[in-house]
Amino acid sequence: MSFDDDYSTKQLHVETEFLRNTGIKPFVIGVGGLNSFVSAPFLEVQDLEGGIKRVSALLSSTSKENGRSSFTPHVTIGLYSQAFNGCGVLEKISTFQCKPAKLTIDQLIFAIYEAREISGGLTVKHHVALQG
Repeated sequence: MSFDDDYSTKQLHVETEFLRNTGIKPFVIGVGGLNSFVSAPFLEVQDLEGGIKRVSALLSSTSKENGRSSFTPHVTIGLYSQAFNGCGVLEKISTFQCKPAKLTIDQLIFAIYEAREISGGLTVKHHVALQG
């Protein structure tokens, strides 16, 4: 059985080789600022040098992603255990003060996770070192 969002080994090979050959340099991101999706709180990721945008544009040129019209860079920090009032959640997280941490991204990792399981296992399939 196959699905619209299946990602083949051939696609992985094409995209990782393409990224290696583009000469993307390491870039800096900011991580911090608490926010929330409907089902999960997350830390915001700021694309300080446009590196995420460049990688996304390059990958979009080799294939089209299914089912998503926009992307929110983030670090998920958990899942809500029950239904909460959205306004109440936003009010509480708005009091969270945090200076974003700056991180240098020097490699891209292609990984899969067991989406049907909460805290499903993460398996690294490939990584691409950025040329610094």
